[in-house]
Amino acid sequence: MLVIASGALSHTFWPLRELRDHEASDPSNIFSPEALAADLLRLEWLKAGDHASVLDTMPEFLQVKPEARFAHYLMMAGAMGESELTAPGVLYSEYENSIGTGQVHVWFDRPASGWTSGKGSQ
Repeated sequence: MLVIASGALSHTFWPLRELRDHEASDPSNIFSPEALAADLLRLEWLKAGDHASVLDTMPEFLQVKPEARFAHYLMMAGAMGESELTAPGVLYSEYENSIGTGQVHVWFDRPASGWTSGKGSQ
């Protein structure tokens, strides 16, 4: 199966008058410390294959306005097992800023044991 999901993590642009001060890709230029912390926490969960934590905390993540309400990830996770999905993510780029938004490329290989933990199928 190949599922491609494309979208940002936190997704608030800097106001136009402040944009030039935050163009560098360094994560310190993410729109807010809360957005940066939320993105980094989710990246740790994704790297660990803890998709359940990402899904369980969507109400909190929505506070930092992920791109398109994070629908790109939600559709991918739904197609691959929802909260039972255990595939660890591999970062194919550094996490970086793009005028206030959190950007990264993450790949999920199918684990030898399958996409899911199998907890729901018992």
